[in-house]
Amino acid sequence: VHVILDLSSVTWLDTAVAADLRALEAHADSRGCRLHIAGAENAAVAEPLLHLEAAHLLAYGPADAVLAVLAARTTEAPMENAQ
Repeated sequence: VHVILDLSSVTWLDTAVAADLRALEAHADSRGCRLHIAGAENAAVAEPLLHLEAAHLLAYGPADAVLAVLAARTTEAPMENAQ
């Protein structure tokens, strides 16, 4: 299961909110979910998360682009396993 938060339109994000996003990631991970934060090209989002060493959460582009990449990975995976 993947959860995508599109923060590309966010104009301000402080470290407290970034810390909450890290906690959300841990909560999602404990339930077998993967959190993706779309809009990594937005410095207002990227900089606080990078400060908390959460770069692995960042995904470039809007949510629909992140979803397309995830869908492509899902359809490619069965073919890789078949070989």
